[in-house]
Amino acid sequence: MKKIILRITSAIIFLPIIASFIYTLFVLFFYDPCSDAYSFLHLLIFQLILLLLSTITLTFSFKDSQNRYKVVRIALWVCFALYLFTLFGILFLDMIRTRGKESITTIFQYKDILSSIKAGSNFIPFHSIYNYIQQLTNQNPNNNYFILFLFGNLLLFCPMGILLPCLFKKTRKWYAFITTMLIGLFLIESLQLIFGMGRFDIDDMILNFIGAVLVYFIAKIHFIQKIFERLYLLQPKEVLI
Repeated sequence: MKKIILRITSAIIFLPIIASFIYTLFVLFFYDPCSDAYSFLHLLIFQLILLLLSTITLTFSFKDSQNRYKVVRIALWVCFALYLFTLFGILFLDMIRTRGKESITTIFQYKDILSSIKAGSNFIPFHSIYNYIQQLTNQNPNNNYFILFLFGNLLLFCPMGILLPCLFKKTRKWYAFITTMLIGLFLIESLQLIFGMGRFDIDDMILNFIGAVLVYFIAKIHFIQKIFERLYLLQPKEVLI
């Protein structure tokens, strides 16, 4: 009876996650003037809290570690999907709204791409970072924007440092993880440039990459992996190599 109650409770807690996910899809493909990057982040936090509660409740309905591991793994996949949709919303929401009615041929016009590149892409490493730090030291009135640029880009891909190695065994090797992140970040910056979502900035890639790699190597620490095992993020004897 206790198991049934726990599983029903877990399902009830999970229902708002489904509802908010449907809302996220609606926001992505239809205009909603109330949504922005911050609303996406708030929604993700709300979803992750509910997902955590639902997972804990469902985990306690099983006694054996194997089934608990399976529950947590499903929760990780759900978390990964929610994170990707949030990331997509933050990075490409404006493009969907402003260019949604344009034809695909117009978006990919050669002149449009060239003009976007000429508009101010940065291919010089640490150039933008240096300028923003300089603005911060000069007490610029737009300091909040510069802080958001630096720390926002550092934190944006930090979850990848845990999610990728836990879900994809091949990325547990440091060189596979680094290669995956570099390719992914390059594709994102390129898509933003092609679709007119801003400029290609190598410093965005650097900050995103540093954040993800830092979390990845922190997760490799022995006692951190022991914590992961206790939380059923990893099976016993599994290692984030």
